[in-house]
Amino acid sequence: MYASEPRLILPEPPDALKHISRELVDRMRERERSEGFLSFAEYMDMALYEPGLGYYSAGLTKLGEAGDFITAPELGTVFATCLAQQVAEVAQTLDGPWEIVEIGAGSGRLAADMLNALGAAGDALPMRYRILERSADLKAVQSRTLAERAPDHVDRVSWLDSPPADHWQGALIANEVIDALAVERFEIARSGPRQLGVTIRDDDSETVLTWSDRAAPATLASCIENVQSRLPAPLAIGYRSELCVTLPACLASVTESLRAGLALFIDYGYPRSEYYHPARRDGTLVCQTRHRAHFDPFAWPGLQ
Repeated sequence: MYASEPRLILPEPPDALKHISRELVDRMRERERSEGFLSFAEYMDMALYEPGLGYYSAGLTKLGEAGDFITAPELGTVFATCLAQQVAEVAQTLDGPWEIVEIGAGSGRLAADMLNALGAAGDALPMRYRILERSADLKAVQSRTLAERAPDHVDRVSWLDSPPADHWQGALIANEVIDALAVERFEIARSGPRQLGVTIRDDDSETVLTWSDRAAPATLASCIENVQSRLPAPLAIGYRSELCVTLPACLASVTESLRAGLALFIDYGYPRSEYYHPARRDGTLVCQTRHRAHFDPFAWPGLQ
């Protein structure tokens, strides 16, 4: 395990996965040296999405009993059926062919069950079902799931590497996607907001990952100022939290080609006043491994 504070007792990964994590950390170290500072947003993006090494890119079992967490589509068909009913209502208001675009489709279970539910409802199937997915590994998992669970509808499914460029109408669905976008970590200091980063160093036989910080760049500082302007009181000195600087641009990029229909972003969260509540002084960052929730983002990067 990589040393961090506080030290946690977590399930020990097999040697093959330890090797992946160590290779990922070596790549992070190279980036820190080349850029002089590795922001937490860069660290989180690499930990989740680095090709061949990140959590969503390295072929790990993620969902279900054998993985690290369970989402609503994995528990049965009720969630997909409810969404299908809503999508069918929207489709009835549209003139001409329509489709579904799903962002980050996980195991593909939601896509398969929605297509089955829409097919069972009669003439309610979309012209096509496109999946925007960054992970080549998950594309393969989704393809197998659809072939097994929705063989009558799999020919309607295709994959995208980037948001749709062509104009379309229908339903955009993103289930538990926003909370997987890389976030900046920041701290309020007397001298102004600080951007938190990650430093990687060797200490005897142990690789140590620790927090580092620098004055917040202008874009991040502006975003923090905007948040504070909408709170009942300024954040206290020493307050740490997270902010997704790229969220507005991400939402715009995936919705700008949608000409008519509905965009559904489904996730867990708080209103701003609760997210940045004075008592929540260390933010909301949480990690999942083997169905255990913990608060150490430096424990085996890429495996949680």
